[in-house]
Amino acid sequence: MSSSEKVYFAKEVIRLLKRYPEIEILAITVNKRNVQQHIREDPNKLYNYMIGLVLPEKIKLRPTVTFIPDKRSIKVESGNSLVDYLQIKLWFELNASTIIHNQPEESHKARNLQFVDFISHIIWSKFEDNEYSAYNIIKKKVKVIPLFF
Repeated sequence: MSSSEKVYFAKEVIRLLKRYPEIEILAITVNKRNVQQHIREDPNKLYNYMIGLVLPEKIKLRPTVTFIPDKRSIKVESGNSLVDYLQIKLWFELNASTIIHNQPEESHKARNLQFVDFISHIIWSKFEDNEYSAYNIIKKKVKVIPLFF
């Protein structure tokens, strides 16, 4: 995606967020070089941990939540899925009764996943490529949580 395409998309994000102010954009960034090697060998567990730091608090008061991951992101070899991990945190650590429904979709067919992918790419470009043009447009609407191990 070119810089001008990212800027265009960032402006569209702002337009949508004005229309739907209940949408929050949270991003967790990690310098993986500072993550211990044995943890980097299974990035799925690191991903689950990162999501578990933020998402349960955001959804704990809702009766149900539909989780829509990209089908390609589901790791078969993992004993516990992200949904199982989040459900355990909600029920046993937060004493919440929230039920999570898992509804995987193919990102090329799901606009909501494409929306998230574009935003992720804008944020990634800021940290990996020092490309700020699109990020500067959305930065007031994004909460970035850095993790340094």
